[in-house]
Amino acid sequence: MSPTTPSSLNPSAGWWKWAAGRMPGVIFIRPWKTIPRICAPCCFFIAQLYGVERTARERGLGGEELRLLREHGSRPVLERLHAYLLQIRDELLPKSEAGQAVAYTLKNWTALTRYVENPDLSIDNNHTERALRCFAVGRANWAFFGSDHGGRTAAVLRSFVTSCELVKLDPFAWFRDVLSRIAEFPVTKLDELLPHRWAAAQSSLSVSGGSTRAKI
Repeated sequence: MSPTTPSSLNPSAGWWKWAAGRMPGVIFIRPWKTIPRICAPCCFFIAQLYGVERTARERGLGGEELRLLREHGSRPVLERLHAYLLQIRDELLPKSEAGQAVAYTLKNWTALTRYVENPDLSIDNNHTERALRCFAVGRANWAFFGSDHGGRTAAVLRSFVTSCELVKLDPFAWFRDVLSRIAEFPVTKLDELLPHRWAAAQSSLSVSGGSTRAKI
């Protein structure tokens, strides 16, 4: 099964932002001189993981190319980090800041490393949190949706809009095209209408000089 198929998307994916945030002296929060010596290698490994993601963004990689970059660039780093965490686990007090960080990371290791196998997953959920800021800003204006069903509908629509924004799509153009075709579209191929796949189809059509409407 392809790692990008919807059925392979496991909802228990973990986010390295939260694992990193639990590590005392993590490089994103404190200066290097204040990092506990035993945690310094962990911070270094996590920085390397984010370095791979930065390279992917700079190269504009996605799909299989992103998966291969993570497999060759991130997997070895994760293996070294995992071995180090196992090594220091028994040296730390369970209730200490470092001890709890190590325990959390090891407990969630499978979820935290799932993104390497699936290029549709991110190393963290920063983009999701940024997308939610608009709701925090407008909360006073959107206090009432009229019903629970209205709230769920708004959440679904906002999810689609944000997915479009992530791949730099005009949400209105995507909705207009998808809603005009979805009634007759094969149920088994609905994932092909998701914004990131729709955008890829549009790019392919542009390169080949085809119609501006995606014919997936």
